[in-house]
Amino acid sequence: MQIILRDGLASFVIRVILGLIFVFAGSAKALDARSFLLTVQQLDLFSAPAILPISVVVIACEICLGLALLVGFQTRKAAGLLATLLLSFVAVISFAIVNGKAVDCGCFGSMTSEQLGLGIILRDILLIGCCLWLIVQNKTIVKNNN
Repeated sequence: MQIILRDGLASFVIRVILGLIFVFAGSAKALDARSFLLTVQQLDLFSAPAILPISVVVIACEICLGLALLVGFQTRKAAGLLATLLLSFVAVISFAIVNGKAVDCGCFGSMTSEQLGLGIILRDILLIGCCLWLIVQNKTIVKNNN
C-alpha cells in the first residue's frame, strides 16, 4: 500500500496496466514464436539471419520490461526502454504501410488478428505517452522525496 501512496495512484495504475500489457504481449508471442517469426519475416525489413535474433529480443524485452513495471523495479528506465521499443514499432509499422505491406500486426502473437494500420500506430503513441508519464511522474516523486 505504501508503494501506491508513494508513486501516486495514477502512476501506479498506469505502471501496472502497461506491465500487464507487455507481459501478456510478449508471452503470447513466445507461446507461438513461429507465427511471430513469420510476421517479422513478412515485413521484409530484415535479412533472414537477423529475423530470429530480432524476434527473440523483442519478446524478451516485452516480458522483462513489463515485469519490471509490474513490480516497480527501475520504473523510469523500464518505461524509457519501452517507449523506445514502441517508437521502433511505430517506425516499422509506418514503413510497412508506406510500402503497401498487408501484414498482420502480431502485437499479441496469434491470439489476435489485426492488420497493420493507423489504429495500431495511434495505440502505440498512446502507450508511449503512458511511458513518458511514468518517466516524468517518477522523476517528480524522487525529487520531492529528497
